[in-house]
Amino acid sequence: MLHTDIRILPERKRIWSSWNYCIPKQELKRAVITYDMNILQNLRAPEEFCVTLNRPEAIARDRVIGTYNYTTRCTRRPRRRRRSVTAKSAAPTAHIMRAPTGVTASMRTE
Repeated sequence: MLHTDIRILPERKRIWSSWNYCIPKQELKRAVITYDMNILQNLRAPEEFCVTLNRPEAIARDRVIGTYNYTTRCTRRPRRRRRSVTAKSAAPTAHIMRAPTGVTASMRTE
C-alpha cells in the first residue's frame, strides 16, 4: 500500500530508515515492513511517501494513495531454527542497520 501516513513509522523520527520492520511477538501475526520512499529514492517532498506490507488496517484511509497486491506462492513452510525462536521471545527492541550503499533499516519487535 502506497500512503503518506507516518504513524506506521517508528515513533522517533531520527530512527526512520529506508526499511522499517516490525516483528510481532505473536507467532500467527505477520511481520510488517514499511519502506520510506523519501529516503530510498532521495525525494525532497513536503510529505513522507511510504509503502507498507502486511498492515493495511493501521493506515488512515485518507492517507492511502494506492493499493497493490503482491503475492508469492509458497509451496513449503520454512523451518524454524532455535536462534529465531529465541529472538522472538526477546523484549521489544529497536535496531538500526546501515549498509555500505547508504540504505538503512530499522527493526523493532512488538
